[in-house]
Amino acid sequence: MTYSFESPKVYDKLLLPQDSPLRKAVVISNPLGEDFSIMRTVSLNGMLTSLSTNFNRRNKNVRLYELGNIYLPKSMPVTELPDEVVKIAGTITGRRNAQGWNQTNDMVDFYDAKGIIEELLANLRVTRYTVEAGTHYAMHPGKTALFKKGRDVIATVGEVHPAVLSAYGITKPVYIFELDATTVMKYMAKDLKYKALPKYPATSRDLAMLVDVDVNAADIEKAMTKAAGQNLTQITLFDVYTGKQVEEGKKSLAFSLTFQSNDKTLTDAEIDPAIEKI
Repeated sequence: MTYSFESPKVYDKLLLPQDSPLRKAVVISNPLGEDFSIMRTVSLNGMLTSLSTNFNRRNKNVRLYELGNIYLPKSMPVTELPDEVVKIAGTITGRRNAQGWNQTNDMVDFYDAKGIIEELLANLRVTRYTVEAGTHYAMHPGKTALFKKGRDVIATVGEVHPAVLSAYGITKPVYIFELDATTVMKYMAKDLKYKALPKYPATSRDLAMLVDVDVNAADIEKAMTKAAGQNLTQITLFDVYTGKQVEEGKKSLAFSLTFQSNDKTLTDAEIDPAIEKI
């Protein structure tokens, strides 16, 4: 749990744009000092301040989360109570596994943070969302992803921008995520629906393709899903290659596609047309 009171200085530490509406905050009439003079409009300062404190205490492997409010004034100057928006924020850094003779020394990365969000959404029964590249004021450009449902952003996850890390005195890579609790709850399944396990075996096909380096795998997966129809049940990206055998500006992506029907065993004659459409 971190303070809801903050300093206006946090906006510059987090690289918040000067014209951002999040810089408009409720000013406390009797603050304890400048460091506690406004009600927070962003959720990440508390996370990163706590992380910095842990680093100063030689705690290098840290995972933190907070469920807390931000306070957004309806107008300036403030004439009525602000909107209180519930945010879920978290951060991870350091080793992936606890130190031990049978553990690797791998460090957490972007995909660990992304996986936390995927697990959370699975447990909350939020489905059929998309993941795409995006931007966030405090996150590294090119290492930020948006979880979206329609036009709504459910979650943002990424690596903390190096300039932000420097502002908090942190010298190791850090990964953060942020969710709007109201938006997540909006898309939670309100009831559970069960279906029988499939009686018929699945069939898999591997498909490799050469694309421009700036093409997102998520966009390709969406195109595959749209083209293949309902019998395509799973898509797994299992290889990404750039190197001597691939021309400049291109990358090779290899996908494993799983086809399965609840009604019968699919034949090659039924799967081949879906592959052709893809």
